[in-house]
Amino acid sequence: MKRILLTLTILTVVCAAWADQAGYVRTIKRPNREPQRLSDVMLKAQGEGQNMVKTDAEGKFQLLFPGLKPGDGFALSMIIKKDYELCETELKGRMLAYSETIPLEILMVSKADLQADKAAIEAKARENIQRTYDEKMADLMAQLEEAKLSEEEFEAKISELENSMASFDKLLSEMARRYAVTDYSKLSDEDIKINEAIESGNLDAAEEMIKAKGSIEDREAEARRAQELAQQKKEEAKRMLEEAARSEAEAAQKTRALADDLYSLFTIAVERFKTNEAADHITRRAELDTLNSEYQLQAGQYLMIFMADYDRALTYFYRARRVAEQQNGPEYGDVATALSEIGEAHKYKGDYTTALTYCQEAMKLREKIAGKESQPMAESYTNLAALYFHQKRYDEAIPLMQDALRLYEQLCEEGDPKIANACNNLGSNLLSLRRYADAAPYIKRSYKLFRSCYGENDYHVGIALSNLGSLAFVGGNLDKAEEFYRRSVEILTRVLGERHPRTQQSQANLDYVLKYRQEHP
Repeated sequence: MKRILLTLTILTVVCAAWADQAGYVRTIKRPNREPQRLSDVMLKAQGEGQNMVKTDAEGKFQLLFPGLKPGDGFALSMIIKKDYELCETELKGRMLAYSETIPLEILMVSKADLQADKAAIEAKARENIQRTYDEKMADLMAQLEEAKLSEEEFEAKISELENSMASFDKLLSEMARRYAVTDYSKLSDEDIKINEAIESGNLDAAEEMIKAKGSIEDREAEARRAQELAQQKKEEAKRMLEEAARSEAEAAQKTRALADDLYSLFTIAVERFKTNEAADHITRRAELDTLNSEYQLQAGQYLMIFMADYDRALTYFYRARRVAEQQNGPEYGDVATALSEIGEAHKYKGDYTTALTYCQEAMKLREKIAGKESQPMAESYTNLAALYFHQKRYDEAIPLMQDALRLYEQLCEEGDPKIANACNNLGSNLLSLRRYADAAPYIKRSYKLFRSCYGENDYHVGIALSNLGSLAFVGGNLDKAEEFYRRSVEILTRVLGERHPRTQQSQANLDYVLKYRQEHP
């Protein structure tokens, strides 16, 4: 008996030196789904201690760390459950604060639910974008007919409109995911109505509800005052720590609420093709919280892709890199993303040497973080291949595009637009190099995937048909070439209008085939 008691005493002393971080994992609340606790989620923490656990039937877990004190940092290196993914993808690797009293809440979503919600949200957004596109096209046509625009001005504006449409796919996917992983249990009744309106495509109602909260300038000032008050409270004596923490939480809530509304206004402006308004909202959001690397990256990406303001975009990308390194160390996903985007901005500026340096640095970091067989590496391969094409280093570019496609095929489902785009990139570039036999399978596959992803009447499908027409023509099959070009012209005319440069190019291809057939009966 004494031996047993001695053993128990020793165990008690040892356990008392360990810190116990409690937590739970649950799904998010959505308009049509209540949150559920998730069992059998595998979690692993970095460092010493009981660093691998599994959630119980109620979704709860406990992590043991040696010698941690409240406020000390720890990080999770693994959060996995089959057929589920994290709502906040960057949670892994981020430094978290240990607490004896506040449980760590982790939010996940089933891949099936996420895919369904994203598809529904994206479909509504596409309807709004197409409606805005049609309105702008009609307005440009009217201006041309009324001689308010010259042919040259009209073509320039049409090209600008087309470029905006072509850039929307990635942005729409990001926006759709952002709303699809929104946890409605954390929203007020008012904010729930705003999110529901945006997700259902009712942009006017969402905008009016946001305006009803008060002017953005006043709310921005209020949020900043709250932030300043919180900072002052934090600097007070230890005995005021709890009060300061409450004020900080209030400021964070106000800041996040404003940030969410700015993003919602950004979404509305994007879907209405109001690029200047969109840029204002997304940069206000970034300036509101300069310590949020995600906000900086998103602002920079919009300025780079949609505004062609590369120098200003670089300011946000460099800030994102600095903030991410300060908060989470140099080996962190947002650091790699910032490096990649810095390279992209320099590429657009024509500084390929600098761009290549950052692109290669991003690739090395992504390989270290995610491994060679990962989607981030596929993105790096695509970026590096684009740089090589600019430098006419075709023998190096093509294998990288092939590697990117291989990774997307391994890591994405067959219907994923990433695979379609990878096939289209590879096929189009091989076609431009006159490697017709090599290009053919990729162009044919991209056509099938684009149809599956976007439907029969999308301009991606029209462009893919034009590529198929070119393949048929060089292969001597004039009947097929004419058929593909006719279908391309029909789709592009219906979607983009007959004066659109893409439509006119397909029409020119069709006219050439018809003329060729007359001259070579």
